[in-house]
Amino acid sequence: MKPQSDEIARLKALRDLAILDTAAEEAYDELTRSAALICQVPIALISLVDEHRQWFKSRVGLDASETPRELAFCDHAIREPGQVMEVGDAAADPRFANNPLVTGAPGIRFYAGAPLVDAAGFALGSLCVIDHQPRRLEPWQREVLTNLGRQVVRLFSTRVALAHAHLGTSRRQAMESASGVPRVVPTGVVQVSTTGAIQLNQVAHAIVGWSSTQVADLATWFACLHGPQAARARALYEQDRAAGFPHAQVMWFTRGDGQRRQGEFQGVRTAQGEVWLLRDVTETSGAEERFRVLFDHSSDAHLLFDEQGIIDCNRAAIDLLRCTDKQQVLGLHPARLSPAFQPDGRRSEEKRIEMDRLARERGSHRFEWLHCRLDGSEFRTEVTLTPVQISGQPVLLMVWHDLTERLLIEEKLRLDEERFRAISDVSPMGIYVTDVRGRAIYLNERWSELAGMATSAAQSEGWAKCLHPDDRQRIHEAWTVAVMGGRRFSGQYRYLHANGRVVWVQGDAVPMRLGGQVNGYVGVVSDITEQHQLEVRLRDSIKRFDLVVAGAGMGVWETSFDPARWREQFGPDLPCYWSPRLAEIMGYAPEEFPARLQPWLEAMHPDDLPRVRAAIEAYLADAVPYRVEYRLRQRSGEYHWYYATGEAQRDEQGRPLRFAGNISDITPRKRDEALLERARDEAQAAARAKSDFLATMSHELRTPMNGVIGMTTLLLDTPLNQQQKEFAETARTCGDQLLALISDILDFSKIEAGSLTLEHIPYSPRRLSEEAVALLADQAEKKGLQIVCLIGAEVPARLLGDPTRLRQVVLNLLSNAIRGQLGWRIGVN
Repeated sequence: MKPQSDEIARLKALRDLAILDTAAEEAYDELTRSAALICQVPIALISLVDEHRQWFKSRVGLDASETPRELAFCDHAIREPGQVMEVGDAAADPRFANNPLVTGAPGIRFYAGAPLVDAAGFALGSLCVIDHQPRRLEPWQREVLTNLGRQVVRLFSTRVALAHAHLGTSRRQAMESASGVPRVVPTGVVQVSTTGAIQLNQVAHAIVGWSSTQVADLATWFACLHGPQAARARALYEQDRAAGFPHAQVMWFTRGDGQRRQGEFQGVRTAQGEVWLLRDVTETSGAEERFRVLFDHSSDAHLLFDEQGIIDCNRAAIDLLRCTDKQQVLGLHPARLSPAFQPDGRRSEEKRIEMDRLARERGSHRFEWLHCRLDGSEFRTEVTLTPVQISGQPVLLMVWHDLTERLLIEEKLRLDEERFRAISDVSPMGIYVTDVRGRAIYLNERWSELAGMATSAAQSEGWAKCLHPDDRQRIHEAWTVAVMGGRRFSGQYRYLHANGRVVWVQGDAVPMRLGGQVNGYVGVVSDITEQHQLEVRLRDSIKRFDLVVAGAGMGVWETSFDPARWREQFGPDLPCYWSPRLAEIMGYAPEEFPARLQPWLEAMHPDDLPRVRAAIEAYLADAVPYRVEYRLRQRSGEYHWYYATGEAQRDEQGRPLRFAGNISDITPRKRDEALLERARDEAQAAARAKSDFLATMSHELRTPMNGVIGMTTLLLDTPLNQQQKEFAETARTCGDQLLALISDILDFSKIEAGSLTLEHIPYSPRRLSEEAVALLADQAEKKGLQIVCLIGAEVPARLLGDPTRLRQVVLNLLSNAIRGQLGWRIGVN
């Protein structure tokens, strides 16, 4: 492509299009709308740059029809015709920062322009897209914009072809009307006499730039116009003359001022000699050559056809039809390349006639069409149908743009959209999509269910109305900050459902980017109401547990192991959790107690450490219950006693994974136990002293008591009256009773000393009972009680046992009965 240094030639090429200040055309507007849609921008333009302005052949999103050239971004774009010019942020670009189109309306921040380069390499303008926000195009968007620019140039080519067809008609009409040697005609006329003399009219003089005296005959004509090539040019002339001038000759010649020009020479034999019709076709030939290049080398299929069929086509058409040679296509009627029916159900022949009519009425018509190849395969194209004239005959220029790739892209987009909709419809989460400013443009039904708001009401910024009043300002501010900074959004908040229910949700959104620029957000919201309620209950439980632990004065600890390495891990560097309360009961601030096992090991009394370590290992290895007491050094330096318990969580093989438990300060209990033990020792010593005293006392009393009983027995052996005998027997009985009491005291001391033994001798249970009743009869009578002794016949007369101990039991029972009974009878059965 040519650089833009030849500005005069570029402007001429632009004027030759005859397109400036023409009315809007749907063909151009469709391309502009496509550019805006694909690049997702509000403004798209087809801009043509002339001497003082840029004029918009087509515009979307902008009211102005032109702007001064000195303000035009497109003026910069055409200076580099080989690439798309992209300005990510015009406000930050020194070339445009102070441009009124940036600082004022329309507020350009982003610009991308694909130069419109014709076949001669001239950039006539650009197809550009504009946004109010800084951004970048994705590579595929840049490529599509370039392709759309080529489509614009193809429309220009069609326009040129139509103009050139009319130009050819005018040239032929001029040749047919030439006769004689008129003074002034549109075509230059050269009359050659039979002698070779030459006469030129004014137009011919202007074309060749030589005077009549300089080119007076054939010799000087060929010498002046063709110089070194005069002989060759003369030979071609003679050859053509001999053949009767069957067709026009086009050849280069040199003007009198030295310019090289291309002329069309058409000879006509007359009675006076010859008449040459001469036209300067330098410009026309260049344009026709450019059109031919476009026709032959365009990537779109070009076909020319008349009523009889196709009369010409380019290589792209042959390839699209999957033919190998042009001859396979020429002569075919376009109807042969269409199926019986079009996708809309209409017959192809009926619709083809209508499309031809619309093209002839409008000068050009664009539509989509389903074609079929000779092998029967079908393909869709975008057809541009333009009436032109070839050799004076009306024909139609048909340009096919293959839609296969576009349809594939559209189908992929459709499938992606359907897939997204399907996923969105079945998703358990609410899904939403926003524009670049964070305004909702899509919400799924699940979102509506969670928020209690219709999706139509939530569009734009309506979604904020369903936020809980206590969360609305916080979330709105957080969302605004995220959108303004192009960052991720995440947060927990509440929806106030239309039915009054509060729904807790977790909301997350990420920016969507095109060309490095944020162009919207996609987000999800998930219902965490149940989870939030569980968390609240868990927090309450933790608070209650902390209160219980704090109230109980317990400290909590926890650690974890690699099950295969727990023995080697159990050391000073083992990570541990110590509750704040544990540190406090040892006199430390929580931050002063490192989260390792070391401070606990260092605080333990040296005498207790081996025992405690053994208890822990026994529990972790063999599941022996871990219940242990030990001493820990307080921060003050003194030792306190602690009671510790723990439980382990184990893997499937029984190896410990986690080990947790608690400790409580039992120093007061230990102190009380020591006092109790000392008191017990003192009590035992007192008991031993008492026992010793009783044993001594009983021995001291037994000797005189035996004397009294002996003397009473001797007294009863002497002659006594009845009253004396009763008194003596009573004295002896009381002596026996007292001796038994002394024996009981001695027995108490024996019991305390653990040396009491029971007798195993014969005795009479009847006599033992009667003696016990007789002994307490007086005491019972004083309380108004009568003691009755009833011995059953089944009771043996003699038993083996300890009569002394049994007598003590009976006496105790009767004594208790006498003390607790009033005015009734006591029976011994």
